Amino acid sequence: MKKFLFSFVLLAFLSCQKQDAVVETPVEQPQFKLLASRDNKGVAAKVNSQVWYSLTTAVTDYSALQGGINPAELTLIASGGLEGQSASRANRITIFMNSVTAVGTYNLGGTNASYAVYTTQAADGSLLNYKTDATRTGTFQVTTYDTQEKVISGFFSFQATTTAGSVEVKEGEFQNVPLSK
Repeated sequence: MKKFLFSFVLLAFLSCQKQDAVVETPVEQPQFKLLASRDNKGVAAKVNSQVWYSLTTAVTDYSALQGGINPAELTLIASGGLEGQSASRANRITIFMNSVTAVGTYNLGGTNASYAVYTTQAADGSLLNYKTDATRTGTFQVTTYDTQEKVISGFFSFQATTTAGSVEVKEGEFQNVPLSK
């Protein structure tokens, strides 16, 4: 009888224990914000907190080139300028990826061969090339890699430096950029 009573009490105790609820926190996906007013085409970013846009939504002002020495290489090039200032082909964001063939997140700078460059004109007219390096790094996230429609979309951010100083490029987005080989 003691065993029965002990088992009954134990069973009652165990059935009353509260189980922890499993709560899955959804991962927030980045949203295209800067390009919403530009037909969701082109390249945009915040450079030292100022908005930078590719010149127009014409494909001559931005492109993604696949291939080179390594067929998986990808180079995203966009000419433009800071909002409210005159844009030119001298002002560029260039991202060179050693290997991109699918959707994913890739590193810029650090110890790998992929890097980013922000190019702008100095007051004297010379070009300043701010580049990622071993300590100033970034990310390049591909959200659409469509070889049928030949377009690529995604997000990027990086810190870059030159002898003249450094820049922070954040909230970068590229959407419906033509992908050519």
